Amino acid sequence: MSNAVNRPAVLFAGVSFTGDYADNRVNCPLSFAALKRVDLDGMFRERIKGRSFSSFELILDSQGHRSTDAEAVAFTLAIDFETTSVSELPSGKFKVILTVYANLLFFDFNEKKVINTVPINCEYITLEPTRPTQQRLGALMQGVLTGELPEIEVSFLDVAVQRLASTVVRPRYGMRLKVRTVDIDQRGLKSFSALGGTTSQICSLYALLLTRSFVDRLNVAMLPYTKGQAIGAKMTGRFVDGRAYQLSIPDGDYVIDLHLLGLKTLSQDNEDGKTFNQAFFVFLGIHIEQPDLGKVYFDQPMRGTGTALLLKGQKPGLSASYLETSAALLDGFAECLRDENDDWIAQNISPTNRSSFVDQAKSLRPLWNKFK
Repeated sequence: MSNAVNRPAVLFAGVSFTGDYADNRVNCPLSFAALKRVDLDGMFRERIKGRSFSSFELILDSQGHRSTDAEAVAFTLAIDFETTSVSELPSGKFKVILTVYANLLFFDFNEKKVINTVPINCEYITLEPTRPTQQRLGALMQGVLTGELPEIEVSFLDVAVQRLASTVVRPRYGMRLKVRTVDIDQRGLKSFSALGGTTSQICSLYALLLTRSFVDRLNVAMLPYTKGQAIGAKMTGRFVDGRAYQLSIPDGDYVIDLHLLGLKTLSQDNEDGKTFNQAFFVFLGIHIEQPDLGKVYFDQPMRGTGTALLLKGQKPGLSASYLETSAALLDGFAECLRDENDDWIAQNISPTNRSSFVDQAKSLRPLWNKFK
């Protein structure tokens, strides 16, 4: 039940994967295998047990007790997918980047309707003396998730606890904002093969990146991208009654459509003869509208740029570089929607579109309080 100061009761439903069993094995092969070996659900419960949260009253209901609070909110720590990048350095060592993408999914306990999502991603970068085997990558991923390896300074569980502690939970929110669609322009489709994965996985990843940028930079509540997704393949404890619920995801009152246009890389040798500069370009378009009125608030293309200084013979990890550039572009975009940034606009928006970009961004600023 909610307490005297009307903090909502929030029930921890367990750690989960989004999607069905087949999706889990494809989208999260290392995480999926690791969670068969360790009880991440139990570890997370131990991390949050006894903690006080400023905006909600936490219920850990591992004995199967059902809450009778009509406004009870539940949440699951839901893993969406992972990315793995291995690139060889001139020294002969191998740079390994492991990233886990997840959400704290909050839903109405009785109606099983998602009301808010808080994206989480945890990245770990290390050097390996030889090309890592799948077994070694699996051990590293398990360490990233649990923090059990001494070299892991901040684990996935650490990040999840920090995000939970900073999340403001309400039984009800204002207007609902969500990423409605993500598509890849056919002219640039081939360039996105550098990211690996299927078209669906790439679109889901960009939806997560955009959602995270808006949640972090604009402090708005958002709905998850995937429509009608099931929360399945639960870990030990599952939800309080032991089943995987089918959660419904409402339509957004305002929606974002993300159009992925292309990726490009250019390189230039330096005069020292030992190094070269690599540039990474990300091209995309963003459309924001209120669908019930057919009112378009924002529709603009933009370009993100990232650079790296590399040694001759060094092969850049294209996937990691493109994703880092994309994340920085979307973070900067969200910040510019909050407060106009002339430097960011000059760098990422073409001269012919800058005036309309500024006008459209201004038209959005009065909306952000609606999504609290």
